[in-house]
Amino acid sequence: MASLHFSVGEAEKTNFANASQYSDVATTSFKTADTIVESFLLLDLVAKQQKDSVLRQIRVSEQLSEITHDSVSAAILLQNISQDKSTDPKNDFLHATATLKNTLLVVQKLQAEDELPEVLKKKLHDVNDMLALIENTVDTYPALLGFEGKRKYLVLFQNNMELRPAGGFIGSYGILNIEKGEIIDFNIHDVYDADGKLSDHIEPPYPLRRYLGASHWYLRDSNFALDFPTSAAQASNFLKLETGESVDGVIAIDTDFLRNMLGVFGSVTLPDYKETVTPDNFYLLTQTHAEKDFFPGSTQKKDFLRSLANALLAKFTESKKLPYQLFLNKIGESVKQKHLLFAFPDPATQQLFTVNNLSSSLWDGRKKEQPNTFLDFMGVIDANVGTNKANYYLSRALQQDVAINDKGEVTTTVKVTYENTSRKGSPFGGDYKNYVRFLIPAKASLQTVSFDNRAVAKTRAITDPADFTRNGFVPPRELEVDETQTEGKTSVGFFVIVPAGTIKSFSITYTLPAVINTQSSAFTYNLRVFKQPGTRQDPFSLFVGYPASYRLVKAGAGIADVGGKLSYSTQVSEDTIITAEFSKK
Repeated sequence: MASLHFSVGEAEKTNFANASQYSDVATTSFKTADTIVESFLLLDLVAKQQKDSVLRQIRVSEQLSEITHDSVSAAILLQNISQDKSTDPKNDFLHATATLKNTLLVVQKLQAEDELPEVLKKKLHDVNDMLALIENTVDTYPALLGFEGKRKYLVLFQNNMELRPAGGFIGSYGILNIEKGEIIDFNIHDVYDADGKLSDHIEPPYPLRRYLGASHWYLRDSNFALDFPTSAAQASNFLKLETGESVDGVIAIDTDFLRNMLGVFGSVTLPDYKETVTPDNFYLLTQTHAEKDFFPGSTQKKDFLRSLANALLAKFTESKKLPYQLFLNKIGESVKQKHLLFAFPDPATQQLFTVNNLSSSLWDGRKKEQPNTFLDFMGVIDANVGTNKANYYLSRALQQDVAINDKGEVTTTVKVTYENTSRKGSPFGGDYKNYVRFLIPAKASLQTVSFDNRAVAKTRAITDPADFTRNGFVPPRELEVDETQTEGKTSVGFFVIVPAGTIKSFSITYTLPAVINTQSSAFTYNLRVFKQPGTRQDPFSLFVGYPASYRLVKAGAGIADVGGKLSYSTQVSEDTIITAEFSKK
């Protein structure tokens, strides 16, 4: 057992040669012990149960030794590929991935049988998100990593302190070239360099034209769709129009992802700027060097991010003691929380990433596993159109009140409360000018919109530029609301302002026709809460009133039933499914 522990310890330190030797010793020792104990036939007569228990422990340990050995062997192959030491990168990579898939299957079997030691359970829990990512997408890696030909990816640097629907304002972008598992080059550009080359007029989405004042549409504002794969396709199209470059996919990262990576690699010193970047000062340093005295055509944003990205890449490739467990944990966490997103033009690849929730897609794979099920949906999507970084100072909380009546009809109120802590003189802050969209079920009928719990008069939004850009145009006094259908959902959008130093709430109330049959003996409520990319941990409260003729029989963790009304609270750091089952009294 000591050899196995040594092997795991050496692997965590990336001393793969030593780890391999220790795992070989451990495997041999456990095989020998297995043979010896099995040969004691007398034990079958006097202590068979104890013998079987010992044999089971030995054989589990033997399997763990083999898993460790195989994982280390795969890691050595991958390390050789990344360091250009492999003589046959493609076959080495295929062998490594096949080995990892087999080890994952064995680990899953041991987990299901509850045979894993507690220390290993904890280690697996820490990297569970990344293991799930690898398991679900590993078959795409040979193509995506350039083993079937060179691959070029568009990397969007999304500043979520200026929140946009798919993550944040695109201030910079990178072109990443990968071949045979190696990064050939990674060049970062200021988005204005590309946007300045677009000669054709492309009409922007109505909210950008109306509230941001964007008379043309460019790459920097391309991520306005509620569905990230749609935004990514738009970004690729703009890149092609502006620079002539075609890409094999889009990767989006935001400031939280970069901060997570700094947490893995430690502080990074940028000699050109005489600055040491840490997770704590990262954002303000980035904004100071990228935004202060910035003008379109300047290179300071590109240069700072290039220096930072190059420094992080250098630490990744040169570090001999990279904390791989922490690295894998942060990558998995970033993907799950939508600070790292992927989209690909190949339909089969994209479908795989979509169904595993790696692309912040509005595609909804839920099925009515139980008859008489109401599949509810809710998301609140912001678009900062104030040309500032007010989201750095902003917090928001979400609340949903659902009332299901005796006819199975539903009345729902969704409220979002913002607090803008920006003050006069706050760097990069100011009023939060926001085009907010509420995502709700497709057949919803909007009843009211309220500001600070008071209903406001509303009218259909004027979305045609020919109308709102004409001389003498006077906007209506009522709140302009735009209702559209997208990806099987209803989007309700309107413009709001949260002044600096204030707290404001905005809500919508809508109804749905009978979504359940109240003559049935049972029904299920299933809600998907859609997290916007770039947001952090929004507090969320849910209240569900249900017909008095029913009682709650099963609910997810944390759901309380008080007086015939469900209550649930959480922090929305990822897409969340909430389920409750009811039956007739």
